[in-house]
Amino acid sequence: PVRRWEYLTGKFVSSAGTLLASIGLLLICYVLLMRFSTDAWGLELFRGLLFALQGLIVFILMLMLLTLTVGRLPAAFVALLVVGLGAMPGYLIATETDLGDASVGGRLLVYGLAYGLPQFSVNLMHSFAWMVEDMESFAGYLQQSGLRKIGNNTGVVSVVLNFAWMIVFVLGLQLVFRRKELRT
Repeated sequence: PVRRWEYLTGKFVSSAGTLLASIGLLLICYVLLMRFSTDAWGLELFRGLLFALQGLIVFILMLMLLTLTVGRLPAAFVALLVVGLGAMPGYLIATETDLGDASVGGRLLVYGLAYGLPQFSVNLMHSFAWMVEDMESFAGYLQQSGLRKIGNNTGVVSVVLNFAWMIVFVLGLQLVFRRKELRT
């Protein structure tokens, strides 16, 4: 017999493994094509990869928990809603929106979304900024858009918050799955 934690671990490893294998294949093709077309390896892409992978792991764990609690189809919609709501604070930081003019409720909403949801937007924007910071064609864009500001101000905080979310999702998975009846 398979223990419940072994089942959950297998489900996570298979999901993450499939995505990591796809990403690995894409990276190999990217590096070879960069070398062939530009005479450079294009290794800048690897600098921010860990931030993006952490966001991907948090997303997989969140989706697994949502699938167990609300069902498969609703889980996809709820997960996309969480990603969308979590992207709003990152967008406001990137565009350097002044929240001083917003109402107290509006500021609380933005900060609640920024620190109360998984940090998907910060992970992706921070990793993107690290990947392209040495590319001349993106240097002006990074200065103008404020993407580096996200990385400088909240990159480490994002990593810590996402590790906390990983723990919450794993504990939630264990709790929900322990009480769930299995149909094999």
